[in-house]
Parts: sequence; C-alpha cells; structure tokens
Amino acid sequence: MAGSEDLQSSAYDLENRIFYRFSLLVGAHVRHFTRNHIKKYKLSTQNWLILTVIGRFAPLAPSELADHTSVSRDKITRILDQLVEQGMVSRKPDEADRRRLVLTLLSKGKRACEELEMLARQIDAEILGALSPSERTQFFDFMSRIEAQAKVTLAE
Repeated sequence: MAGSEDLQSSAYDLENRIFYRFSLLVGAHVRHFTRNHIKKYKLSTQNWLILTVIGRFAPLAPSELADHTSVSRDKITRILDQLVEQGMVSRKPDEADRRRLVLTLLSKGKRACEELEMLARQIDAEILGALSPSERTQFFDFMSRIEAQAKVTLAE
C-alpha cells in the first residue's frame, strides 16, 4: 500500500484514478448509446443492461441479475415489470423447481438485444481500434486482474 504522503500528494490527480476514468468512459458510452440507439426500443439504460444480461445468461432467476449488474435488487423488480409489460421478457416458474421464477427473452427482446449488441460491438471495435491486437489482449488481461483485485479490495 502506498505511503500516506503518496496518497496526499495525488489527492486530486483524477487522471490517475481508475474509477474516475472508467466513470467518464461509461458516461460517454451511455449518453451516446441512449441518444442514438436504445430510445428506438423505449428502453432506459438500466432496462437495456438488464435485457442484455438476460440475453447472455438466460434462463436465470431475478435474484441472479444483481450478481451480473450494478443495479439494486429493488430496481431490478421494477425494470423486470417494465420489460415483461413491453413483451420483451418472460418471467415464468422454472419447470424443474416451480418455486423458482426464470427469465428468458421473448422474440421482441431477442431482436432488440441482437441489434443493440451489434451496435455496441461496433462501438467497442472502433474505440479499441486505437490499440494493436496485442495491446487489446493485454488490456483485457489487465482488466481481468483489476476486476479480481477489486473484488478482494471492495468486498462487502
């Protein structure tokens, strides 16, 4: 761990603060994506995130969504209600365990997810185009190490 004078000398050195930098990137991406793409589907940013996570990990229980997102459990319930009402998500009892609800995408949700995922990948590719292929590999290796350490450091 850095000495206290190291921490104090860079207290306002935001350019070297990982969460500050990530928040700027995420904010720019969310604003762009909201303005140019997800409004077409009448989705909020959090609705899009939940829809994408369901598309990736379905079938899954509503309680499992919190493990894959930064969205609180109370907000997840409201978002799921909206996505079910819009005909994008199915919320049905699990055939193997009737006490458990499972979420899956309906055809409308799949179409939205596929189109939005393609657009998100194009944006990622353009942004990551600033790096060489080996730098991209290194970047994702670094991200994995940072995420693993963050889980340890930020454990609740």
